[in-house]
Amino acid sequence: MASRLRRAFTLAELLVVIGIIAVLMAILLPSLAKAREAANRTQCMSNMRQICNGIQLYSDANRQAFPAPAVGDIASSPDDWIAWQAGYDRDNPTATRDLQDSAIKPFIGGRSPLTAAVLTCPSDLPSAHVLKSNRFLYSYTVNWMICEPRMYSYPPAFVPMWFDGYPGGDPRARANLKRPQIHRPTEVILLIDENTLTIDDGCWAPQHNPSDAENCLSNRHDLRSEKSVDRSAGRGNVAFCDGHVDFIPRSESLRQRSWDPMKGGAWSMPVQ
Repeated sequence: MASRLRRAFTLAELLVVIGIIAVLMAILLPSLAKAREAANRTQCMSNMRQICNGIQLYSDANRQAFPAPAVGDIASSPDDWIAWQAGYDRDNPTATRDLQDSAIKPFIGGRSPLTAAVLTCPSDLPSAHVLKSNRFLYSYTVNWMICEPRMYSYPPAFVPMWFDGYPGGDPRARANLKRPQIHRPTEVILLIDENTLTIDDGCWAPQHNPSDAENCLSNRHDLRSEKSVDRSAGRGNVAFCDGHVDFIPRSESLRQRSWDPMKGGAWSMPVQ
C-alpha cells in the first residue's frame, strides 16, 4: 500500500497565518491593556479606601483631629500620616524614617507591618517620579487644607506655619480643623492619587497649581500613562471625606469646592 505523502506548508501559507495572528494581536492587545488598567484602577481605589479609613480611625482616636500632611520641605512632624523612608528632617537632613512610624499605621495594619503596596498605585512606577530632594516614592497625597501643615522644632514644640490652612496656631500642637467642621464631606477631597510628574511629598496643595502646575491629580488610569500636567487632561482616583472613592476629571479636583473644607480658608482661589 502506497504511503501517503505529507505536503508541507508553503511560504505563502505561513505568511498568511502569521498575518492573521498579527491582526488578531492588534485587535486584542488594546482590549487586554484596557482591562488590565481597569483592574489596576480598582486596586488603586481599594488602597485609597484603606488609607482613608485609617485616617478616619485616627481622627476618631484623636478628638476628631487629622494627622499632619507630611510636607517634605519643613521639619517632619511626629504625627505625619506617612513617614516615608527618606523623610526630611531640618536638623538632620540625612535621617531616615520608617513607614511603621506613620500616624495611621496602627489603624491600617494593626500588628502587621504597613507595606508599600497599600501606599502605591499598581500603575505607578516610583522609579519614574520626579525625584526631588524629598524622594517620596509613593502614590497618594492628602489635602493640606484638611490635614494642615505644622512644624515642630527640636526638642518637639509646635511652631505655627505661615501657610496654615486655617491660621491661628494651636498650643496643643494640633491643627485647628476638626472633622465635624468639614462642610459637604461627600464632595470635599481628602486623598488623591497624585501625578508622577508632580509628586514630591505626602501633601496635596491644589492652590499651587495655577502658578506652577504642581499638585496634579494623576491621569494614568484614564490615559494609561502620565501624559500631561494640563488642568483638563484626563481623570483620576480621589477619596472624599466621607470615605467613598471616585474616578473624577482632574479639572474637578482643582475647583475650590472640591478641596476647601470650610469657606474662606487660607490660600483660597476664585471658585471656578
